Amino acid sequence: MMSQINKKIKLAIFDVDKTIIEFSTLPKYLRFVIYNSKDIIKFFKLLVLNILYYFKLINGPLLRRKYFSLTKNIHKDELFAYGDQFTKLHINGHERKRLLKLIENFIENKTKVILISAGLDCYLSEYANSLGVDLICNQLVYNGGLSVGKTKDPYCFGEDKVLLLRQVVDINQYDKDHIAIFSDSITDLPLFSLGNIKTAVFPDPQLLEIAKNNNYLIF
Repeated sequence: MMSQINKKIKLAIFDVDKTIIEFSTLPKYLRFVIYNSKDIIKFFKLLVLNILYYFKLINGPLLRRKYFSLTKNIHKDELFAYGDQFTKLHINGHERKRLLKLIENFIENKTKVILISAGLDCYLSEYANSLGVDLICNQLVYNGGLSVGKTKDPYCFGEDKVLLLRQVVDINQYDKDHIAIFSDSITDLPLFSLGNIKTAVFPDPQLLEIAKNNNYLIF
């Protein structure tokens, strides 16, 4: 897909859910945590949230914040331990293999690769380490080792993904022609604005329309 241009790319930025990984990781991770912790009340709350979202009674960003609240009073070590198990059982083997190969090629070519996600570091940090790439994502706030059910600000989503990215990478040192962006979602348009090599990966309908009209690569 990128064989003609990947050697000139110096910075490659990948969304995670439904881009590299085939599904939305956060709700599945929380189901895994709640099921294994045998917390019936939180399991019921998760079910209600998913029903509300299905009927469009709450939007995506609010849903994610409500998801994070379900981690309240769970110890950080426990959340990360569940994260390691979740990655091995549910993420490994459910990635888009062509993108993994592309990431390998980028690393071989000394391209800086960053994963950026609205998910949690509890399970994504070890996954990013296994790929040998950097990670920007949401991090929970802890008090005495226990999650308070909220994430650190700013919330890694939409325009704030760009804000967080700029905090760790000097984007201005890269020519736009040397920056590649990969995502499935219309919410990542602010990310796409950073580079001239734009790839819509199994895009949602809104992003697909924009991709077709603006000469994005479509995976």
